[in-house]
Amino acid sequence: MNSKVLTDFKHLDKNFFVKVDTETSKRLVKSLKEKYKLWKFVESKINTKLTNIHRMKETGVINFEMFNKIINELSISFDDIRDKIIAIKTGDRGNEIPNVLPLTVSGELSSLLAHVCGDGGLQRRSCRFEYTNSREEIIKEVKRCVREVFRFDEPYERRIQKTNTVITKIIYPSVIGKILKLTGAPRGRKTTMEFEVPEWVMKGSKNIKRSFLQALFDDEGSVEKRFLISLSLNKHYPFEGNLLLFLNQIKELLEGFGIDTISVSLRKNKKEVKGVLRISNLLRMEKFAGEINFNHIKRKEKLEALLKTKRRVYKKGGETKNIILNELERKPFSTIEIAKLIKRSRSNTYRWLIKLEKEREIKRLFPTRHKTEITWALEDYNGAYIPLHDAFNAIQMVLEKERKTANDLSKLFDMNKTHILRYLRKLEVERKVVRVKREKNGFSWTPINFEKA
Repeated sequence: MNSKVLTDFKHLDKNFFVKVDTETSKRLVKSLKEKYKLWKFVESKINTKLTNIHRMKETGVINFEMFNKIINELSISFDDIRDKIIAIKTGDRGNEIPNVLPLTVSGELSSLLAHVCGDGGLQRRSCRFEYTNSREEIIKEVKRCVREVFRFDEPYERRIQKTNTVITKIIYPSVIGKILKLTGAPRGRKTTMEFEVPEWVMKGSKNIKRSFLQALFDDEGSVEKRFLISLSLNKHYPFEGNLLLFLNQIKELLEGFGIDTISVSLRKNKKEVKGVLRISNLLRMEKFAGEINFNHIKRKEKLEALLKTKRRVYKKGGETKNIILNELERKPFSTIEIAKLIKRSRSNTYRWLIKLEKEREIKRLFPTRHKTEITWALEDYNGAYIPLHDAFNAIQMVLEKERKTANDLSKLFDMNKTHILRYLRKLEVERKVVRVKREKNGFSWTPINFEKA
């Protein structure tokens, strides 16, 4: 047998039925009658009821185990008659699919297996294959894979209207689910069972691995603004070890594409443990986009936009430093404002600012409680900023002359409006200033004694 064959007739159990063409079914029944003369002898030899024999004659449908007994009694080789099997079922009245056996390894089958591990699943009792997703392109991709592998294109489809989206659920007959189970797909509730990536995927070609990873990231992956691709899966506490094993298998598959040193972590809550696999670093994200990427249009576009942004920031060595210094030549900025300008995280921006402060390129105008609110300026900056110990007095002195809004004070002292409002509210609590009139650009403020006068 070809090493690439995953499932063949020999793997089918007693729950499977086969359908042969009408001419073959009538010929088999006629041969049985000629050999044993009486139907009661046929029943005892085949160990079945006569109604099953007549059903095969009329419809061509018969239990696969019984079919094997019939051809053995008639000394017919299975290889000589397998071409006469036109369909496979899981019951005499259930839905049927064309004869797709032997089932060989393919990228489409690998994708379907990943979708079962992701947003899809096999029902515990009936083993029907169900898949749910809100993205139309992913639903179309699953339908395409089923059509390619099983030559079946008539799923039951149901649409569920949610607040901001429509969720589509497609259901395939149990015969497809049972064949998927034979290839290694998990059956039942995935959070309370153990399953792994099948060996034929782990040792398969790059196309097989790529199809599996792409489908799994389409279902369970995400792209975050902080330059991170992550994959999240949940399981109940007793299956924590299996979750870690599965994520490490995904990590191994990704390393085969040169996407290495990926972090895998577990987070616990009251009932479940959440496993998260993360891909960070520009080179790894670019490798992921080039080798695997998403079918999910929104995630694909978001990843491309992030990579363009990050390429612009990292275009030349030291460009980040130059951007910070050039912007601070115009006026002082807070840590948050600088982070937006250089398109980096706040913590990463703060590390850059500390480095420039140690090099005596920039300085802090006045300290605050949190690092993200610190206002920074060039080392030789001599603008009209207010040191912390003089801020309250300076604001009160200006307000004694005329009413001012927070915007006016921000422009006057060349300070962040957030800091000005913080001082004004503190002075308001101390009953030294009061809001007196609503202006277009905010409330105007004045000393409380001035208002009384």
